[in-house]
Amino acid sequence: MGQKFIPALTALLILISGGNLPGQEGYEINLKITGDEDSIVTLAYHMGDKQYIKDTCRTDHEGNAVFRHRAP
Repeated sequence: MGQKFIPALTALLILISGGNLPGQEGYEINLKITGDEDSIVTLAYHMGDKQYIKDTCRTDHEGNAVFRHRAP
């Protein structure tokens, strides 16, 4: 079970991580990763030369993973 970094989500995370803006209802990101079932997926972003982990989740036996954030 290797840890995965999903660079394609970096831009999306920057767009949705702008804080709790009025009217913002959170987000839900659904992934389907083929060939790597039952593993850990990391959602991360870059700021300058640093990388920050925003969230992690585990894929199910079919490779599905869901990152969810509900606004308070």
